[in-house]
Amino acid sequence: MNFLLANDTRGSVRGEHWGSWLTTTNLEQLLSRVGLTIADRLPLGRLKPVEAVWKRIEKAGMLVINGEGSVHSGTPTAVALLNSLKMARERNVRVWIVNHGCWNCDELIEMYKYADFIAVRDVASFGYLAQHGISARLAADCSFLSAPAQAARRNQLLVCSGLKPPEDSVVRRWARELKCSRIVLSNDFYPRFSGKKTAKSGSAEESFRMIASSRFVISSSFHGCIFAAIHAIPFLPVQVSGQPAKTMVAAVEAMGRHAQGVCFEGPGYVNAKCDEIQHEMRERARWLRKRASFNVPANS
Repeated sequence: MNFLLANDTRGSVRGEHWGSWLTTTNLEQLLSRVGLTIADRLPLGRLKPVEAVWKRIEKAGMLVINGEGSVHSGTPTAVALLNSLKMARERNVRVWIVNHGCWNCDELIEMYKYADFIAVRDVASFGYLAQHGISARLAADCSFLSAPAQAARRNQLLVCSGLKPPEDSVVRRWARELKCSRIVLSNDFYPRFSGKKTAKSGSAEESFRMIASSRFVISSSFHGCIFAAIHAIPFLPVQVSGQPAKTMVAAVEAMGRHAQGVCFEGPGYVNAKCDEIQHEMRERARWLRKRASFNVPANS
């Protein structure tokens, strides 16, 4: 069966967001493994109620929406993605929305009833939809389908920026108390640090190696947290005002009971429990990798 992949977030920002690039690429590969063939793609923001767009979708035969973090807060993108579920049903096109987080979309939630399959990437989104009577499959971000990189560990603190970069005072405190000899500011995600000396990887593989070579990560980026989780690198999730606690959700899923210790007891907890934290993270990463494969129906 052929399909059109909508909301392809690769290349959506200059210099590439390696989290978006990797999760979308892995999603395509997962769909291919279950026998689906990609016939067409629509980049971020191009799934619209336009006849020419829907002719392309009908020609492909099936619509798969890569939701990622786009379905929230009644944004124009969220409206377009969720309204397309109803439009697909009206046009007799099979439609899935997968690999995504959803929050603060109460007025649009009824559109999910038109989907043939729904998969969310985190427990918070799963619970949010369940509270509204929507049954979704709990999956995980498709980045987890990639094996961790191998790299020599350095005594460095890696800092990843999301919608707002972590505070300098927080970074300095953790670097000092963890006795890290080096701080690296990573611009592999988005938005990025500006006006400072930063590191930008040339590929997702290079980004993985930078993560793997780090001792600890501080991240206000969801995918920065996910990349750390894949490599069993303990991390401090940073909350961004006005956003759901998705980095904290990632921390709890990746570190279990240790997430609370890292967040509330601080560097001393990491120094005392590092081996235990990493053991827990390796076990959980194996399960999250399996869960990422749930972004397709069980009978595919």
